[in-house]
Amino acid sequence: PDMPQQLGTLIVAEHRQGVLRPVSLELVTAAQGLRDALGGPVTMAVIGRGSVQHQAALSVPGVDEIVVVDTPEAEFDPDTWAAAVAALAADLRPALVLVAHSVDSMAYAAAAAVRAGWGFATDVFALEADGAGLVATRGGYGQKVSVEVDFPGRATVLLAVRGGSFKPPLGAAHPATRELPFAAPAARTRNVEY
Repeated sequence: PDMPQQLGTLIVAEHRQGVLRPVSLELVTAAQGLRDALGGPVTMAVIGRGSVQHQAALSVPGVDEIVVVDTPEAEFDPDTWAAAVAALAADLRPALVLVAHSVDSMAYAAAAAVRAGWGFATDVFALEADGAGLVATRGGYGQKVSVEVDFPGRATVLLAVRGGSFKPPLGAAHPATRELPFAAPAARTRNVEY
């Protein structure tokens, strides 16, 4: 049987010490620029123990659904987040996965993309879709040139987007919310303190 086509965008919200990082909302604006080309919903995922606390802040125009992934740890763990993104992608089948270009995403995003066979680019500051597919623009040669990257043959692409590249949406909305059942892998690291 044919596999269903990938549609829509999955955004992975980022938070640290209970505070939502602003780039999480900037990713909503990045997704909106591709909504017509990609079709499907824009889903915001928030990962971590107690992450449901971010639901109100993530309820902005442009988000169709918020999916909460409860984990044993409140703070970031790269293995847990990679597994959670894989579970979210299996559930949602997105064409695009957007994460912040950050120290956290550098610890899990490449591994998640490789394991799933997705296209992947980091430090992205512009996105567009043309008739041939998705095109991401990122810096090259120490930010001296802009490089356009495309992803031929990839049904799903994961992009780590540079903070400050898009303005966050204003206002409030009321997206659907649900929890995704998730069994986290055994942690190989432990956050002691900040």
